Amino acid sequence: MFKNKVFIFLICFFLDLIYGLIIPAPSKWQSIARKLEESQPKLVSFQPGGWDQPIEAMRVYSKTLLPEGWEGKAETHIPKMILKGKRVQVSITHEMNPTKPHFIDTIYVYGKKDGNPEVVYLAQLDEYDDNPVVEFDLPRNVQWLMPFAHCNEHGLWNGDKLDLGHKREEL
Repeated sequence: MFKNKVFIFLICFFLDLIYGLIIPAPSKWQSIARKLEESQPKLVSFQPGGWDQPIEAMRVYSKTLLPEGWEGKAETHIPKMILKGKRVQVSITHEMNPTKPHFIDTIYVYGKKDGNPEVVYLAQLDEYDDNPVVEFDLPRNVQWLMPFAHCNEHGLWNGDKLDLGHKREEL
């Protein structure tokens, strides 16, 4: 009896250790996202129409805010998010190539819950993942979601915000 309990404990311990290394605990998501955001150089976006006053300093690339000459990179780096019932899918059409190495290493999603944006999902990938696609349950009480993807070579990118309207308490 004692040997069985020790054996079960060891199996649970190693599974927790392995699982914790592969998928970070939700309590660590916010700090992982913050480190990625702070590692980006600040970009300045200017008002459309020729105004020379910056409207915001960002650390994230997007369709409209990217370094000169990177126009073609947006298509393969910006995460796309779709809602499938009560599931959320985030995908990026980025090639995952372990020989270069050039790949998407992190996908995360901010959501507005109870008035405060927070990371509601995060997955860390490696160059051996075939396809940078993640799927997760739609969190409760979320008003909107916004996906982010980090490329080990071209930095952090954000996709379009998905507005869910009023709080989704029924989920």
